[in-house]
Amino acid sequence: MAHAFNIDLSFEERWSAIAGLLKRLAPKSKGSMLQDIERGRRTEIDVINGAIVDTGRAKGILTPFNCSMVALIKALEATFGSHEAA
Repeated sequence: MAHAFNIDLSFEERWSAIAGLLKRLAPKSKGSMLQDIERGRRTEIDVINGAIVDTGRAKGILTPFNCSMVALIKALEATFGSHEAA
């Protein structure tokens, strides 16, 4: 999708940055969305992956992995509090 916006992204550069961050933080920390899920709170999935899905749709670009991630997290969020009703 970056190409559609004339954004030059280097896979190797992004991979190196992400891998470096994970090596520094993990396994000592948890991502904010994991912390939200563990606490039964809504996540920022709409702002992160949802924005990619929306932008892709506007540009006619399929984003199946991001669509799947949004759907899975939304399904999980829909279960929050359901154990209280039982």
